[in-house]
Amino acid sequence: MPSDHAKALQRIKVLASHARDADQQTYAVYLEQATRWARAEWIRAEPMKYRGRRAKTDLDGLVRHQDFLRAHTEAPLTRKKVLEVVVAAGEDPLLLEQAFILVMAWGFRPNSYGPYRTSVMLSGARGGRPAAALLAELSQTLNSGDDDAVMRAYSAMKHQLEMCGPAFGTKWLYFASPGSARAPILDAVVAEWLARHEVETGSRPISAATWKNSDYRSYLDFCRRAATDIGVADVGLVEYLMFTDQQYFEYSSQGDNFPEWIRRVER
Repeated sequence: MPSDHAKALQRIKVLASHARDADQQTYAVYLEQATRWARAEWIRAEPMKYRGRRAKTDLDGLVRHQDFLRAHTEAPLTRKKVLEVVVAAGEDPLLLEQAFILVMAWGFRPNSYGPYRTSVMLSGARGGRPAAALLAELSQTLNSGDDDAVMRAYSAMKHQLEMCGPAFGTKWLYFASPGSARAPILDAVVAEWLARHEVETGSRPISAATWKNSDYRSYLDFCRRAATDIGVADVGLVEYLMFTDQQYFEYSSQGDNFPEWIRRVER
């Protein structure tokens, strides 16, 4: 790892020291990170209309699973809750589709195009196999115990689901991977943190806009190194620290509701 990553790694150590629970042993705040979701937006009694350029049948992915969504009355959703649903899905195609919807509901902000994009992702719009078959294959790959499983799953997922870029594709990989070999989420917020702290791939910034193996490999290597430095196995914690730090950097002046630990970092 390039020596100029030293400052970024030090920042992770500082963030981690403030995010620990009072007993200095666990990071409960990480798994309890919640997202606001408007459940009513995801409950659809009628299929959506496809807005793409090609003729297409109606999008019924959410309609098929409305009973599942109605059963999830908890708001907001936490990482822990979504992880439990994905683990419980195993390799069952029906349950995997339901888990995938919940992951997307966790990732998309309310009043967005999340329900529509998720419906497109589930539709097999590109003429490929059903989404559930891909999700099952990815779960098998991620749980294979292979050191390179994360990268193989990343490669297998790219460009497979219409309207699913790396920001949301890696959200699925994150939730579908075991804590001991976690696939960290790479979205625009994390990419901004990496750029601000000069964590790059080669001599260019790491991007969350397009599927690039070299970008995700560099990001994964950094997260693994940072996780080792702070003594944790789950690299998802490193992503959480970067995400929260970057959001606070961008929005603290607007008075958003941030966890107390991130406020302590800047005192």
